[in-house]
Amino acid sequence: MEDAMAENTFNDNTYQQSEELATGFVLRQLKTIAIEGFGFTNEFEVHIVRYLLENASILEKMKIRLLSSVQENVKMWWLAREMLLAFSKGSPNADIEFS
Repeated sequence: MEDAMAENTFNDNTYQQSEELATGFVLRQLKTIAIEGFGFTNEFEVHIVRYLLENASILEKMKIRLLSSVQENVKMWWLAREMLLAFSKGSPNADIEFS
């Protein structure tokens, strides 16, 4: 009886492995990504963009629409642009558009 229960026990490792498989599958299918309201000052946002760029293996285009406060600040706009363009890409054909 214990063996049967052990086989059906849901644990963090199983969940993490299934999440990684599902995420990997989705990332291998993404050709276009559109991000609205990118603020540049939020570390989580930057991490997500980096992760997507590095792991979307057939990505063709990432469209990033910056928050108006970033768009209005020329220095911040250039910093955001340069930082994002410096990230490595999983797809050599990926193009990043800013607006």
